[in-house]
Amino acid sequence: MTEVRLRLAIVTDGTPVSEDIWATGMCRVNTRLFMALFDHITLIAAGSLENTYSYKDIDKELRKKSFLLAFPRPLMRILKRFRFFPKLWDEEMVFQLMLPKLIRELHQRKTNWIFCPCGVNPSNLGRGVRLAKASGLPLAVYMVDDFLAGAVLSGNKEHLLIAKRDVPKWLAQVQKIFVISEGLRRRVKELYNLDSIVLPLPYDLPPKSSYLSPIYNQRQIIFVGSLSHFYLDGLKQIAVVLDKLNQEEQISVTFKILGSHPSLVKMLIGDFACIRCEVCEDMASFYKEINSSLLCFAPYSFDLKYKEMVSSSFPSKMLDYLSVGRFIVTYGPDYASSVEYFREKKLPTVICNENSSDLSKIIQIQLKEQKDYNQRYREVVQDYHSSRLIADQVISNLK
Repeated sequence: MTEVRLRLAIVTDGTPVSEDIWATGMCRVNTRLFMALFDHITLIAAGSLENTYSYKDIDKELRKKSFLLAFPRPLMRILKRFRFFPKLWDEEMVFQLMLPKLIRELHQRKTNWIFCPCGVNPSNLGRGVRLAKASGLPLAVYMVDDFLAGAVLSGNKEHLLIAKRDVPKWLAQVQKIFVISEGLRRRVKELYNLDSIVLPLPYDLPPKSSYLSPIYNQRQIIFVGSLSHFYLDGLKQIAVVLDKLNQEEQISVTFKILGSHPSLVKMLIGDFACIRCEVCEDMASFYKEINSSLLCFAPYSFDLKYKEMVSSSFPSKMLDYLSVGRFIVTYGPDYASSVEYFREKKLPTVICNENSSDLSKIIQIQLKEQKDYNQRYREVVQDYHSSRLIADQVISNLK
């Protein structure tokens, strides 16, 4: 009997942007995930993050299969004057208007599964469920965040209502659930009594020639990623430690934060002498910046109010660290997903004590010893995150 080929239609709120466009969260995750599954994708219905991105920002290859759920920007400027519309009304309205066209395209392209990667916004799951129902196709979702905990922490009342009222019944209609981490798998079981499959983030290793520096920039600690609430405590702590070391030991080490505006950093973290902010021009300079750093810092908050998010999410920028970094400090409670990951893979270095002296010691030791675990880190990325491996996991579970 001839095997039926998997043919996926994607619905997502995270625009799969080109690698040369600065992005965080699901946008970057989606680009790499969709490229891994490219030969099995029939179409992509993607949000624009409230018109943050346009059609031309989508990865060139993925653009051929993409429909953007957004009104043209000139029209949006006019419509946004009407403040009585809910926050994401434009994407919801565009989705409703495009639904008949999307269904026709699904059938014309012989689609046999709907695949819905979800960030923290639960509305996207609802769109996936509606598209699956309207087309009569099975639905698979990929969850990277806890909807309920995310809504509570953000204070978004609309998301909280949806997470409590709609998400349980929506997930009950899903045929296959993938999750980003073992912690989120446990959380889905606890909240909804549903089984799920851990699907690691896909990542293809850049060649060493594209980033390798002959020597360390011995005076730089680096942080890459958004300034999410569950990173801020750790960022403040290492800045305090570094300013103190610089003053008392005269080591002159910089704490470089990539991708965030200095005014936002000053407001959320504080006015520290050691902090420098920068945006890299391209991926080559981004990789070299990480590789030449004394250490890469990956914090999670020890505050118990963030426990659900810290234990279930997984920072996508960790894979950038692992791919090109020489020394990573994973700083957080023992239940943090990144701590669990490093311990399971037996990777250095983990600090599970909210202790400034431990941070100070590891910085001073690394200044002297200049440890380099790059090859060891890259082997883990190759063994657990290669695009081919991730695609095979999705395909084998949806056949």
